[in-house]
Amino acid sequence: MDPLSYPYVVLAGAAFLGFTAQTMSGFGGMLVALTAGAFVAPIPELLPLLVPASLFQMLVVGARHWRAARWRLLLTAVLPLMAGGAVLGYLLATRLAVHTLARAFGAAVASFAAYELWALSRAGAPVRPPLPRPLAFLGLVAAGVLQGAYATGGPPLVYVLGRAQLDKAALRATLTMAFLPLNVGIVSGYLLEGRLTVDHALPLGVLLGVTTLGLGVGEWLHGAVDERRFRLVVFVLLLLAGGALLLGR
Repeated sequence: MDPLSYPYVVLAGAAFLGFTAQTMSGFGGMLVALTAGAFVAPIPELLPLLVPASLFQMLVVGARHWRAARWRLLLTAVLPLMAGGAVLGYLLATRLAVHTLARAFGAAVASFAAYELWALSRAGAPVRPPLPRPLAFLGLVAAGVLQGAYATGGPPLVYVLGRAQLDKAALRATLTMAFLPLNVGIVSGYLLEGRLTVDHALPLGVLLGVTTLGLGVGEWLHGAVDERRFRLVVFVLLLLAGGALLLGR
């Protein structure tokens, strides 16, 4: 993909918005960037560019805030279950046709955006207890499947961890440390399969620059801006874009 082309300009703008949101709240980077990018390029072509950029964002945030993560929860439940789901998702993504992949992704994005908007509308409701173990198990496996297929496992993981009563800083750090090793595995798979090569160096370099800007803006927003309003705008846009992908571009 030519870094000066219209599709790539759209992708770079979406990556900036997405990784700003991810730095602010702990997830949303790949959802935003991949949903917008799917309108200008096939998803299989976008993943080898966006997943390394997402990995870079997570390495920076993880290095700064790893102490805030809930490590016992990560090591005993989140990472083992998500890792198994990620292998399944990765294999499924390599066997689906491009149009099927786009529509399946659109359905997932629209569903999760609708859920997040519903959850935001309930702000101020009493804090709910942790999920029952069977539902938490299914949610973590589903997060792994989506992470392996699209590197967008944030929504189901946010749902599970959101019921674990974590504060904003702990939630962001725990999400980051959950996705980081999985994205290392996904990028390694792209390298081994030849899907990520030296031909990606220039466009990926531009995306890393955009991601760096998003890191700075996102860190500022994390402490300065009402996260609820920011997420409201993001999820309304995702609901519209996911619906468009589902119905066919």
